[in-house]
Parts: sequence; C-alpha cells; structure tokens
Amino acid sequence: MQAPSTEELYWLEMALTPGWSPRRLRRMTEGKESLTAALSQRLAASARTEKEKEEKAQLERILRQGPEKAEALWTACQKEKIGILTPASEAYPRLLRTLPDSPPALYYKGNPHILKNRCMAVVGSRRCTTYGAQAARVIAGVLSAAGITIVSGLARGIDRCGHEGALQNGGDTAAVLGCGIDICYPPEHRRLKEQILEQGLLLTEFPPGTAAKAAHFPMRNRIISGLCEGVIVVEAGERSGSLITADMALEQGRDVYCVPGSFFSPANRGGHKLLQQGAALLAGPEDLAVFGGGGPKEEKKEKEGHWLLQAVAEFGSTPEELCLATGRSPEEIQQAVTFLQIERKIRVGADQRIMKAQEL
Repeated sequence: MQAPSTEELYWLEMALTPGWSPRRLRRMTEGKESLTAALSQRLAASARTEKEKEEKAQLERILRQGPEKAEALWTACQKEKIGILTPASEAYPRLLRTLPDSPPALYYKGNPHILKNRCMAVVGSRRCTTYGAQAARVIAGVLSAAGITIVSGLARGIDRCGHEGALQNGGDTAAVLGCGIDICYPPEHRRLKEQILEQGLLLTEFPPGTAAKAAHFPMRNRIISGLCEGVIVVEAGERSGSLITADMALEQGRDVYCVPGSFFSPANRGGHKLLQQGAALLAGPEDLAVFGGGGPKEEKKEKEGHWLLQAVAEFGSTPEELCLATGRSPEEIQQAVTFLQIERKIRVGADQRIMKAQEL
C-alpha cells in the first residue's frame, strides 16, 4: 500500500473528528481546490457564535498539530492490510463522488478496482422465500457473467444470495458493511465474508472496531446505491430496509428495478409498492438483457450456453432431467437457462420443459 498524501490524511482526520458529517464536509469543500485549502479558509473567517468559536479552536488545533489521529490509524490499518480511500485518493469510487453526503473515508479489504466496472446492487428481504433466493442468485450470476460488479450488504437473505450468485459464477462482488471491516455481522456469514475477500471487495465507512448498530445500516445503504448505476429489489416486505436503499437510489438519480412476486405473499408487498410507484419491472430472465453485456465475462456466458444446448433432448428436457444428464446443480442449470433465454436460443414451455428455440 502506498504512503498517504497529506490531503488524504486531512480527509481521514476530519472523518474522525466529531461534528463533521459527510454532508457538512462536502458543503465546505465545494468549489475549493482541496480540503486543506477549505480548512484554512474556514479558519480565516470570523467566528461570532459560541459554536463557531468552538469550531475554529478545533480547526486551529488540527492544523497546528497536524492529522495525528489519522496518521496513527493509517499506520494501524496498514499493519492489518486494511486500505483507506478518501476523496483525495485516485481509487475513490467515481459515482460516490457525486453524492452530497459522500463518505470522507472508506476502509477496505480486497480489490477496490472492481468498482471501476459497471456496478448493480441486488438487495431485498432478510427473510426471503425460496423463490426470492433463486431469483437473486440467477440475477447476480447473469449480471456478473456480463462483467457487472454485484454490490450488496452482506445481510441475511437476498443480500447473501446476491453475493453467492456472483461468486458461484466467478464474478466480482462488493459487500458494504454497517460495521468495522474487522467485525463479522451477521456472525454466521464469516465464511461468505472470507470468500468475498478472496475474489471481491469488503468496504465500509466505519473505522475498525466499530460494532454493528441499527443506525449504521441506513448510512450503509446510501453507499450501496451510491456505488451503482441501479438497484434491483428482489423481495421486500412493507418495512424492508431494502426500501430505504431504493428511496436513496431515486434521490441519487439511480435506476430502480423490481422483481414481482406472489400476489398472496407479504414478502412482496414492499416490492409491489415500488412497482406501483414507477420502478422498472423485471418480469423474467429475458428482461436482464436491458443491462447489456460487453464485460470480461462474455466468453464464459457463451461457454455456459454451449453445454446446456448440447444436453437438451430433441423434444425438450425438464430441469431435473438436465441435472441427471449433466451432473450440474439446479442453480447451475437455472443460470445457464437464463443465459440462453437472453440470447433467444431456448424457450421454456408451459410444462416447464426446456427446448431449443426453433423447436417451439
């Protein structure tokens, strides 16, 4: 890891200084050439109220003593192989820079360069149904195969399935945490967290050692949506936290997509409300073509299609028959079916038999 610049250290110092929210820092630096220049200008301004005087004394101390807290934390993080990004860092995510409350510091482990790809968020209920879990895995698998980075929050349910769908396809995935990067929450996702670290990215705005708290998750959600060009809600109840992510996405000018579910299931009421409010409908696997391709995983997508086409019998096959014929799992069969539906090479009949397109 490179040694930090002075500007990076000052960003981190301000992130560690109580009273300076991300939105406040963004307003203060708007139109300024650097944070250091903004601090000096703020210090030169007259202070009339007690609050302004207290703030001025705080800035005087920071500029006089230098970013001491930041230097100590940066050194400690380097020992633990934890990277730090600030708005002064070249690798700071491009889309996050556009937010009015962009994080002044991000802590990470893994490969931050996967955020230079197109990114899509896959979010939904922690208490997802079997249908929702399958949909999330297929969506994440298809998009990651097209070179799109899948972003989610490492939570139970749909978040987990989104990460797994990308990992199972050899794709890139980023988990945004609502705690310090050294904390595993929920604890049962320790192995998943390790897998993401091996081929993806762990990211948080909370310093190491910060426990997971309820107030942290809405803050985390704005980063999930802020990193992405769009958010896909797979399942969401009426009070699902994923609805907060969707609302933040709309405020940030991002696209929101929603997967429909059962008319009778409470797990879909929040998602259906999003559709009523104008979210784009993802009615089936073929709708994923709207996200396009052209990414580094295009060759893999074609390869997936070849083995399935060869396995489909002359008059069609059921998913169970394809599992027996190929030795593949139901999830692998479903992902391959989805790829080929998008390519319009196969169709799924009313009896669920999978057939080559020209046979229908």
